[in-house]
Amino acid sequence: MAVNTHEDQALLKRLTAIVEANLSDEHFGVNELAQKTGLSRSHIHRRLKSISNKSLSQFIREVRLEKAKELLEEGNLTGSEIAYKVGFGSPSYFIKSFHDYFGYPPGKIGSGKADIKKPGRDKISYNANRWIIITSAIFVLVFALFFIQVFNPFFFKKSGPKISIAVLPASCELSDSCQFNVLNQIIQNVINNLSLVNEIDPKPWPSLRQYLNSDKPIPKITQELHVKYIVETQVFNVFNGEIQLNVNLIEGNKNTQLSTNSVNLDYSNAQIAVQDFTKVLLKQLNVKMTPLVYERITRIITNNPIALQFYWDGMDSFNQWFWHKESQTDKLKQAIYLFEKALKYDNHFALANAQMAVSYYKLKETGIDVESFSEKIELHSKRAFSLDSLNDICMIAKAYACLNKGDNELAISYFEQALKYNPNSLMALRELNRIYEASMGISPFRNNEKQLEYALRVIHSEIPENSRVGITKYDYVNLAVAFRHSGFLEEALIYINKAIEIDTNYAMGIAHKSQIVTDLKGYQHSIMLLNESIEKDSTNLFVKDWLWLTYYMLHDFETAYRYLMKFGGMPASGSFFGRASLMLKERKEDEKAQEFLEKYFEYAKSIKGPIKSFHLSQYYFLIGDSKNAIEQLKTFSKEENYPNWIIRVIEDDPINDNFRNLPEFKRILKKIKKRFRKNHEKIKDNLEKKGLLLASGV
Repeated sequence: MAVNTHEDQALLKRLTAIVEANLSDEHFGVNELAQKTGLSRSHIHRRLKSISNKSLSQFIREVRLEKAKELLEEGNLTGSEIAYKVGFGSPSYFIKSFHDYFGYPPGKIGSGKADIKKPGRDKISYNANRWIIITSAIFVLVFALFFIQVFNPFFFKKSGPKISIAVLPASCELSDSCQFNVLNQIIQNVINNLSLVNEIDPKPWPSLRQYLNSDKPIPKITQELHVKYIVETQVFNVFNGEIQLNVNLIEGNKNTQLSTNSVNLDYSNAQIAVQDFTKVLLKQLNVKMTPLVYERITRIITNNPIALQFYWDGMDSFNQWFWHKESQTDKLKQAIYLFEKALKYDNHFALANAQMAVSYYKLKETGIDVESFSEKIELHSKRAFSLDSLNDICMIAKAYACLNKGDNELAISYFEQALKYNPNSLMALRELNRIYEASMGISPFRNNEKQLEYALRVIHSEIPENSRVGITKYDYVNLAVAFRHSGFLEEALIYINKAIEIDTNYAMGIAHKSQIVTDLKGYQHSIMLLNESIEKDSTNLFVKDWLWLTYYMLHDFETAYRYLMKFGGMPASGSFFGRASLMLKERKEDEKAQEFLEKYFEYAKSIKGPIKSFHLSQYYFLIGDSKNAIEQLKTFSKEENYPNWIIRVIEDDPINDNFRNLPEFKRILKKIKKRFRKNHEKIKDNLEKKGLLLASGV
């Protein structure tokens, strides 16, 4: 880069400093750079072009990449972490840009494979130096083996089962209720810190509140929570603004006290108190923190104690909504109000900004769609990520901003990155489960294995069902649906029954059970369950659709049509248009039948996911074009990520009645079933290897 004058140097230095100050903001571009300099965009462009022959966007990208190279050489962060840190929204785009600029991928830095040439470096003859190289390599290898042997306990972690632990609410009788609330907020945040440690599986706070001042024996609590260790915190003194605690680590089943520590918590400096408490527990568990976890745990999230208290109060309201969604929307609104209060005292509070974005997205999901919500989601997620790009909540906020704009691919990368920082994040796990379910195959993101994996991970890290936290019924339903889609019908029944046991009036749970029963060809039993579901909740349109469809699959078109009319008329969902067309044709309503047939064709062509060819085959069967129908069915036989019930539909749907006995139809159906079974076994093997499925079941 040719720099001609002192003035040129000063401009480049200033531009570089501005870009580096905004590195983690992926949306920081040419307009933002011009605004920060106070100069016009065209003026900066001309100056930069004359100095370096580079465009502004090229300059910004190269500053990002040069910084990324520095961070890679330091070796403290992964490539994905660095990608986000320097403002690339997608790790794959970062890798491509890095390779285009430097001529080698980022993974080669530190591996010894990058051909990095320094200007003016003398060439070294390989033949003259090969013995030096070999000798040096042997020395390094010997030293490395010695280093691993001696320092292994300090630097390397052995993989193994996670440490399951429950930190119970404090046992005390504090006269000051404010002190008591602060103490339990400290414990909640200690649990959050423990969830960042990959070796530890802490039970979340909502499942533990029921043990406040409980007289249950420790072995009983251990059994209810399915944990190995219990932590008891007992207040024995409050003096000069400090709460003095005894922290007891107990092996639950044996009720054996393994260690005890006295801790003085300064509740006027709650963040330091959380750090001290966390360090004591990690020491008791003999778990060493990675540098990244240490940095997260010891980070001061705000220097304003009033902002911190508003944030914690907001999180309390948010968590009450999170665990009781059906009846606690007001808690979500209250959380937003409290997060706004926190930001008034500290506008640079990253987590408060992140939670604002998350809360507005979730409020929008409930059906309260105010135009300004999208702006607030974008504003607060962008601000949070620019303030702290290595925090799982800030990444989740960015993911929701992406979902809000319809960018599922980028949202997935942010959610998955969040799990690297907090492997126990239920919010990220649930959202990934939902994205990979992806409307049963009409989306390109549909993935049976990942849908089931994330549903299982939620259950494996989930609160116990006896904790009286109603959300678990939704988790069980999600798992049952994931099992059903991957062809694990017995397991699906087990978990849908668990959801119904938690809430016997759970209409949607009963309806989902009817669909599992339908896959087992129990159509009459399914009708009984659907009627039971409608009795409990007559407003759910999905359940009503499933009822008329079940009669339709039994070839009882009159009853199917009667229920369809009773429930509000012809279907609005494109996937039902073909069936509606067939029923209308049977009723001699040819004009309407043709209208729905054309709608069905347009719907089938619009699908981007793996079941597009299936719906096209059904359309061609409807018009009697068996040649094109068979070709589309052949195409579908090569697909993988579609729900298991499609096979039942191919076997039983009246659309296929006139073609089901064709030899080619039978051959393709056999191939589809064989391929699905093969993928089913692959999913089973993969999840068993990950410890999410046992060889004999879940």
